[in-house]
Amino acid sequence: MNHTNSLRRYPLAVCLILAAAAPVCAANLHTAIDGVDGPDCGPKGAACRTISQAIDNASAGDTVIVGPGVYGDINRNGVFGEAGEEPDRDCGGGPCVLLIDKPLTVVSEAGAFSTLLEGGEQAPVVVVLTAPGVTLGAKNKGFTLQNEVPNVAAIGILIEPGSGSNVIAGNVFVTDSVGQAIVGRGEGGDRILDNRFPMKSDAYAIYYAGDDAEFRRNTISGVTAGFYISNSARPVISENVVVGATFGIYLANVTDAVVSKCSLVGNTRAIAAVGGGTVTVDGSNLFGRTYADDCTIEATSADVTATRCFWGDAAGPGPYPVGGICTPGTALSTPFATKAHKIKPKPLR
Repeated sequence: MNHTNSLRRYPLAVCLILAAAAPVCAANLHTAIDGVDGPDCGPKGAACRTISQAIDNASAGDTVIVGPGVYGDINRNGVFGEAGEEPDRDCGGGPCVLLIDKPLTVVSEAGAFSTLLEGGEQAPVVVVLTAPGVTLGAKNKGFTLQNEVPNVAAIGILIEPGSGSNVIAGNVFVTDSVGQAIVGRGEGGDRILDNRFPMKSDAYAIYYAGDDAEFRRNTISGVTAGFYISNSARPVISENVVVGATFGIYLANVTDAVVSKCSLVGNTRAIAAVGGGTVTVDGSNLFGRTYADDCTIEATSADVTATRCFWGDAAGPGPYPVGGICTPGTALSTPFATKAHKIKPKPLR
């Protein structure tokens, strides 16, 4: 008897046998633009129309697989709950496209460029996380998040107190010019991976307060700050690219921060560390400051150590346009990198 084929043919039975202590398997629920909402929607052949309905129908540990299309305020008229749209619900301070209040995995079927979460001009936040252990997106399974709320600092994803240890991955953020793409004010331990932030000059890509967070392979351009991290411990910022920002990475009262294999090029300040704390920078590109009186690393009441970094010249920091240091709190370790590190986050689809 071919036991392998039997296992493949009866996955539910295998789940019931292997998980005797927890006899119900995690389920997959589906959404589609031609789906129909209801208390029983979600199976592959009976998809929900809205992501919110699939979330309501899901149990902790389930996965919501979102079909390609537009979700939220589809016609951008500022009114939620119309035909085919996400419901009009108060997410604390106003409506949002999605409120994820249980530990779920929510991913797209076709990737960020085929799956739009549209907040329009009414939702100040696109997605609100209030539960711990949420996964929103994955590599090539993320979402494009968009909102343009007049005179409001719009937010893409808000991690609320009580939420933490989440994964936010594979998403693209198009947010209002004075907004923040991701705001973390939860319990920490979040992993923010493989996201893209083609944003505007007055925006912050990631504004975060919480311990033990990980930020990897994100690409950010044209913002006030790529990363603004405050009152945190042990953040790991690795393999990210920030170009054309006022601050590539801004650390305020952050202890034991690690910046590794990042390309922070063409920013007014590549790294600013203020208010105490310690920062270790390793194997990164730190050059291309915007003006002669700018500097690449600014350390005010903080201890920064930079090792194996490329400053735009094989000899290390120097006069403009080579990367430079404007405060005495930075310790340099030689040898310097003699050429730019190749740091290229893989493209999304």
